[in-house]
Amino acid sequence: LPTYYVGLLATVAIHALVAIGLSFVLGTGQVSLGHAAFVGVGAYACAILTRDHGVPAALSIPLSVLLCVVVAYVLGRVTLRLRGHSLPLATLAWGVAIHVCFVGWTSLTGGASGLGDVPPLAVVGPPLDTRRKAALIWVCVGLACFAYGRIYRGRIGRIAKAIRAHGTMATAFGADVPAVKMKAFVLSAATAALAGCLYAYYMRFFSPTS
Repeated sequence: LPTYYVGLLATVAIHALVAIGLSFVLGTGQVSLGHAAFVGVGAYACAILTRDHGVPAALSIPLSVLLCVVVAYVLGRVTLRLRGHSLPLATLAWGVAIHVCFVGWTSLTGGASGLGDVPPLAVVGPPLDTRRKAALIWVCVGLACFAYGRIYRGRIGRIAKAIRAHGTMATAFGADVPAVKMKAFVLSAATAALAGCLYAYYMRFFSPTS
C-alpha cells in the first residue's frame, strides 16, 4: 500500500487500542469521558523520556505505562466512589485538568505549540520504517484483544458483568466490587497509555489538541 494508506491503518489501530481500554471500564457499567488524558500522559511521558533523557523506546514505553497506571490509581481512588452522573462528570473534569497542564507546562511539554523531534521508534536494531511501525501497532492491538478476551471470560470478567447488571447483587454474592472496578479502570488507563506511546513514536510530533 502507499504510505498514506499505511498511515491511516496505523491511526485506526491506535484508536482501536484506546477503544479496547475503554471496554474494560464500560464492562463494569462505568463511563469515562476523560480517557484522552491517559493517551496524552503516555505520549508525553515516552516522548520526553526518549527525546530529553535518551531513554530507549523499549524502556520508555513500559515506564510511561507505569506512570499512567499510578495516575489512574490515584484518580480512581477519588472518582470511582461516585455514582450516577457524578462519575462521568468527574472523569471529564480531570481530563480537562490534565489537558490544561499539557498546555500550561510550556517548559516541559511545549505548550499549545506541541512537542516535536520525537526520536524514531527502535525496538531492537535500527529504527523501524513506517510499515514496520504500523505492523507493530497492529500486533499490539491483536495482543490487547487476546488479553481482553481472556480477562473478560475469567473471574474478573464474570464479576464485571454482575456489577454492570446489578452492583448490589454482586456485593451480596461476595464480590469485591471496588477492587474489580479499580482493576478495570487501571487496565483501561494502561492500554490508553500504550496507545499514546505508539502515537508519539509514529507521528513524532503531537500537541495537546491531538
